[in-house]
Amino acid sequence: MSSGLAPQIDVKQLITDTFGTDILTYVANKKRGGDSGRKGTRYEDFFFLYKAAEIAVKYLAAPKPWPTVRGQVFGFVDDVVVIEPNRTDYYQLKNVKSITWTSGDHPLEVDFYNQYTVAQALGQPNPMTHLVVSDRTLKGSLEAAVPQNIRSYSSVIYFPYSEGSLNRLVLESDELQVVLKSLSKHSNPTLDQIEGVFGVLAMSLWQHPDGGEVDTLLHAANQRLPNLLRSLEVVDEKQFVIPEFENTLAGIPGLTYSFDKGFFSWSAFGMSGIFDTDCASAEFAKFQADVVQAQPGVFDDFEGLLP
Repeated sequence: MSSGLAPQIDVKQLITDTFGTDILTYVANKKRGGDSGRKGTRYEDFFFLYKAAEIAVKYLAAPKPWPTVRGQVFGFVDDVVVIEPNRTDYYQLKNVKSITWTSGDHPLEVDFYNQYTVAQALGQPNPMTHLVVSDRTLKGSLEAAVPQNIRSYSSVIYFPYSEGSLNRLVLESDELQVVLKSLSKHSNPTLDQIEGVFGVLAMSLWQHPDGGEVDTLLHAANQRLPNLLRSLEVVDEKQFVIPEFENTLAGIPGLTYSFDKGFFSWSAFGMSGIFDTDCASAEFAKFQADVVQAQPGVFDDFEGLLP
């Protein structure tokens, strides 16, 4: 499936034809510097994971194909690119205390204008460019000063930095907590559980350092540490539940249960749990059949059937 980005050689030729060989060299050096700096705990990596999680939540129940999230692409605004069917978002990250749109040998204003020009020439849908900073005051000043010639397609975004700590970033970012809670298989996940979701997403980035389709990244995460994330395949859990199973559960005093995020969960007498695999799995189908066959009348008998 197409990534939504034109082949790299086409982009290089386009940049050469449009801006000249000196600018092509600048972009190549920019790409090389970004690649060499990747350590898995950088500001750019954390934001990449946040965007992947945000897109995942947005598209879990949406028509597919899945969008693509890329890191360190060949371009002027290159740190993170999100490619959806109807839009393309380019993000440049600056984990600094001070910067302006017009400072330096290659000002942000020019990079943003050039990236928009390239994206339009490539026929990418609704291209947008975004500057991401880790200082709220800086965000405000940059937002007020977006140059007129790029204002219609550019924005400034705040995203916190946490000195390399995944857990601290989760603690400090309410927006990140919201998307991680949605990705967790738990209905009301604890802070430890949502930190686990972010950690397993980071593992998937190690396997796919350049990014890819969002479902590929999530499946890679599930392979590393299964059963932390909600089901990607199951939207309507009840279609996999047989009536006899629910009828049996209804006759067990003190037992309550629910189906959420693709999983079966239960609670009784101060204890609770979530079935290890989602409702579409063969394991859950067998569990249902075992419960129906055994017809447990009390919670202890039901608990004995749990894997």
